[in-house]
Amino acid sequence: MQIPRFRFNAISIVEALVILILIPMSISVWKKAWSNMVYYKNFKQTLGYYSAEKWGEMDQAMNMAEESRAEDPVLMYVKANYFVESKKIKQAKEIYQSILSQGYIDVLPAKLGLLVCKLYETDEEKEKNKAFQAWSDMERELLALIKEDKNFSDAKILLGHIYYKKGLWLEEEGDKKKSKAYIDNAWQTFSDVEKSGSEFSELFLNSDTDLDNLISKSEWKGKEEQWEETDLNGDDFIDRKEMASLWNPPSKGACYSLYLGKALFSYRKAQGMWQSLSVHKPPQDDVNACVNEFRTALDYLYKATAFRVVNPDVPNAIVSLTKKMLIYPYTAERDRKELVQEALYYNQETEIFCTHLRNFRQTTKLEEWQLRARIPELYLGIAVSSYYLGNQSDSWAYFDRSSNEGSEAHRNLVRDVKMQSLVGFMDREYNQRKRLEIYANRSIYEYYERALEDLPKEGILTTREFLVLNNYIAMRYIKGRLEKILEHTKEAQNLMESYLSRIPDQKFYAQVKEDPVSAKQIATHNLYMITKYNDAKKASALKQHQLTREVLEKGK
Repeated sequence: MQIPRFRFNAISIVEALVILILIPMSISVWKKAWSNMVYYKNFKQTLGYYSAEKWGEMDQAMNMAEESRAEDPVLMYVKANYFVESKKIKQAKEIYQSILSQGYIDVLPAKLGLLVCKLYETDEEKEKNKAFQAWSDMERELLALIKEDKNFSDAKILLGHIYYKKGLWLEEEGDKKKSKAYIDNAWQTFSDVEKSGSEFSELFLNSDTDLDNLISKSEWKGKEEQWEETDLNGDDFIDRKEMASLWNPPSKGACYSLYLGKALFSYRKAQGMWQSLSVHKPPQDDVNACVNEFRTALDYLYKATAFRVVNPDVPNAIVSLTKKMLIYPYTAERDRKELVQEALYYNQETEIFCTHLRNFRQTTKLEEWQLRARIPELYLGIAVSSYYLGNQSDSWAYFDRSSNEGSEAHRNLVRDVKMQSLVGFMDREYNQRKRLEIYANRSIYEYYERALEDLPKEGILTTREFLVLNNYIAMRYIKGRLEKILEHTKEAQNLMESYLSRIPDQKFYAQVKEDPVSAKQIATHNLYMITKYNDAKKASALKQHQLTREVLEKGK
């Protein structure tokens, strides 16, 4: 049987040619679709990991996205921003310059990114004159960027920081007039951005009454000329994209910089007020103004911390100064309560941030201990303020929290202040045996014996040294009373008399009518209480210095 011979006919040849042509095209289309799918998947993962600051996973996803699409400007911006946050300034600059060289439409963020890199570089500049010149150059470039886009909030925030840096430099150089002008400009720039943000949010929320993310002309609550500028395509509706042309909201990093800048200003202002407050009783209005500025600084710091990007030096400085205001005896009760509340809010946000650091970061830009470096001081301030407010349980709880952290010197200070709240001055309550036994605890007593040996032999004592002295004398007196050893009470009397001229001018609350009272008043009162037991003649002469709760009760 003859096997039929296969023959190509005209139709089959055409079909074969079509197939040969379409197969490579189909493969190309499929490959491109697959590449896009891989890119978008990894791009979304990159953004997710970037937000969560999971840098290891982000780097891996970013590399896979780059393999699928090497030069996507959005991905390049994400990578450059990541390098800036990681302080890899050289790599960030290379990417920003690459974006500029390739002629993409939106290059303003790249120009701003290069200026941010330049600012980081000036921070490392040892010659201050060169740094100042660089800031002046950056100022001109930023003003040019803002002229290109008046709604470019990130550029305005960076400009505010440049103004602030120049103002501080001029202040160091002694040019007070120019320094004030730059610092005022910085504050005004930050305030304008914050105000614009509030106005924009309010305008959008009030205008979009049906919450469909579209604003009709009848819903519009803004000015008529704003409508004409914003309705770019003339369809009588404004969408989110068009709304952004009215105001370009700052990025996460810029928001942090904005609130940090305002916190710096309030801190600087509060610091100046604090330094001007006298150790003697100042006008209450001055104290209230200082407290309000501290609260403002803490509030802006709280907002800055919410963006999870923090330079620990700034919050640590603010917290340290806030502690001083918390323990300041002339702070009014209402202001003290509000300041304590602000401190607790800030501490709560710090705890959340620390949890974030522990759970998400793999290569941290910021260590938890850096962020918490001054928190023990804040706890101490809250403890003392709670004591002043009469909240004994809160006071002791925060004394304990403060003593569980910080250096050995800090823990010793906490112990001294805590004992001061117990034995700060002597009154009839010391005759209660249960209290006496607590105060005469052997380990505490031995601590004060050792601490007393380290006191300087001459000069005015520091606050901490006074606490050591006063607490030791009180405990020595109590021990003598408990054990009925007259020599101990005599020693306490002699020691107090020998140090009276060296007592500092620090003020305390002792829960007496004359509050706040000076350290010397407390010491003289304690000397009176000791001589009542030891030396009736001296006690009679010192009676006028008595500070007791009995006096307080009679005065009510």
